[in-house]
Amino acid sequence: MTPTEIKKLWRRFFIWSATNFLIIVMLIAELGLNTALFKLTLFINWLPYALIALSIIKRDLKEHVFVIGMEFLWSLMLHSISTSTSYILLHCDALSSSEVLYLHNALCMTLFLILIRWERRLFLNILPSRYFFDNPFGWHAAILPLAIALGSSLLMADAHYPHDLREQLSRVVIPLFFFLVYRSMSISTRLIDEKNEREHINGFINQRLEALRKYNLIMQEHQKRLAIFRHDRRHNYRLISAMLDSGDVDKAITLIEKPAEK
Repeated sequence: MTPTEIKKLWRRFFIWSATNFLIIVMLIAELGLNTALFKLTLFINWLPYALIALSIIKRDLKEHVFVIGMEFLWSLMLHSISTSTSYILLHCDALSSSEVLYLHNALCMTLFLILIRWERRLFLNILPSRYFFDNPFGWHAAILPLAIALGSSLLMADAHYPHDLREQLSRVVIPLFFFLVYRSMSISTRLIDEKNEREHINGFINQRLEALRKYNLIMQEHQKRLAIFRHDRRHNYRLISAMLDSGDVDKAITLIEKPAEK
């Protein structure tokens, strides 16, 4: 991305974030914070950000779908960790249901900020090798993270909050396991790409060396011919000089005209 595109992306993200915040505040003021509103915003809040990214970041659609799926999985994991903590507090009768929802949002944002340095490094290198997408199964690889995230999130698409603690822990383990598996696969494919690139560079260097070797042979052959030509020319010069000294002008002219005829 160019610096202009990056500025444009962040500017639109900031404008929508402020607008989105005002919309949510107005909805909460009008309807109150409840489970249905909470989950509705959770499931659709990411969509405008994805559309903004699609409009500015010039990438293949498969890559966009893959990144959205990975972001969805990561958000689901943070959400599940926050919900598990809220679940423990709720069952300790420490807070009311609405207070737990506020606590959930605070915990989720806190986790995001604590992990932001690691998240930034993770998502800067989130795209796998082009091998993942440039093959007949490219769309399968692109959709896989989104399919796993949707499968996990559909289980909590109801008006109940929070779910059983075991369900919450499973929603933490599944994305985490996928990230670990994906990371190992990404490292492996990157090593394969580096190996293929080295082999390509070595092959290119070998081709250049072979071309230089052939060029060197040609130059040596030309030098040999040039040496023979110079030797013959010096010999002819001596003959012509001797003929002119002896007065055989016609023979000298004939000898001079022979190379021109050739």
